[in-house]
Amino acid sequence: MANTILIAAYGAATPDPAFCAIADMMCLAFFFLLRPGEYTVTSSNTAFRFKDVRLYIGSNLIDPRQATAAELQAVTSVSLIFTTQKNGVKGEVVTHGRSGDHICCPVRALIRRLVSLMAEGSNDETPLCSYRDVNVRSVIRTVNAASIKDALKIGIVIVGPERIGITPDEVEARSLRAGGAAALLAADVDTNTTQLLGRWKSDAMIRYLHVAASYSITQHARVMLQRGSTSFRPGTLVPMC
Repeated sequence: MANTILIAAYGAATPDPAFCAIADMMCLAFFFLLRPGEYTVTSSNTAFRFKDVRLYIGSNLIDPRQATAAELQAVTSVSLIFTTQKNGVKGEVVTHGRSGDHICCPVRALIRRLVSLMAEGSNDETPLCSYRDVNVRSVIRTVNAASIKDALKIGIVIVGPERIGITPDEVEARSLRAGGAAALLAADVDTNTTQLLGRWKSDAMIRYLHVAASYSITQHARVMLQRGSTSFRPGTLVPMC
């Protein structure tokens, strides 16, 4: 999934504002483990807005509207504040630093979004997924789940279904949340941390990790053999059932 995000995110390098918005929102959904209703707009939800973002250079909070271009490029971490999202915990804050990639990065994606919105005269209530229609400049549109799904399908075709383990027909906008959680599992990030990042209140997160189960399980035999010389202390009772 990470390779798919990386390929699709390169849409941010195109001049098409719709493509740029879709690519940036995909990055944010993947890294912040977002539900579709948190990063795309529907008739029944409020996605993240301009005012839900915080930018930091080290420990210093900066105002994106007052910051210079150099300061924006120097941002080291970003936060999303869960305020009106339907399924989120109100007031919860999730923070990410840079990924190391110059495009597929939560910090860079958020900065691109804010710069684009400020250039269009946005206000604090403007959804992050907003963009101006390239054909009708007076019209402001927002990224929807269908657009994300289409971009993911293209990414899977480019990377190759055999490398990812899923076909284009099996992907949805919510797959970014599952893919982000699976990437954390593959990186040996403990499940408590993953649960905190995903704002899961129960072990329901395990259901999202099934896409990475084959990777995780195939490592067990090797680890068991390498650590198989462990012995029990004398007198220790070993459960037999």
